[in-house]
Amino acid sequence: MIKLNKTAADSLYQNSITLLTHQENLLFQRFNYFLVANSFLTIAFVTASYTSINNGNYAIQAIAYILAASGLIISWIFIVINLHNAKIITRVHLLVRNTEYKLFLLETKYLNEAYFWDKPYTFIYERISIDPELSTSRYNLILNPFEEVFNFFIKKKRLLLAPHTWLIPFLFAFIWFALIIAYILRLI
Repeated sequence: MIKLNKTAADSLYQNSITLLTHQENLLFQRFNYFLVANSFLTIAFVTASYTSINNGNYAIQAIAYILAASGLIISWIFIVINLHNAKIITRVHLLVRNTEYKLFLLETKYLNEAYFWDKPYTFIYERISIDPELSTSRYNLILNPFEEVFNFFIKKKRLLLAPHTWLIPFLFAFIWFALIIAYILRLI
């Protein structure tokens, strides 16, 4: 085992923090794309539903259904992606800020391997990949947002990072679902 001097270990630690910040920025960027996409879908839905109500045009009514269903599907996809990504980033935060990680950088066994210098997350991803909560089936990923919303509001168990990146898409999914039901029942 090779000992790393404190300056090199601090440099690798700062590199890990930089990569973690980059992941957070990607999460927020993806959330902004979601908001823009839902804004377009909302305007298109309102326009199509208003036109179909005033003209009685069934083709435009079908377009309104398709837009609402697309909004619901896109919202649910973003819920699943952002919730899972927020959990991963939260775990990475906990591991990077852990003293075990700093000791790992000081006495690392990966220094002889070239990939370690390019990817200091090796240590972290090895630990995250065996996390039972993060390595779930697709079925659990799809139903997990209901449990997370319950935990967030009822049990007060909160993620450390950016709950709005998955709660707002959950709200949009609920609104899209309500719009579909209301449109089917002709309430709007």
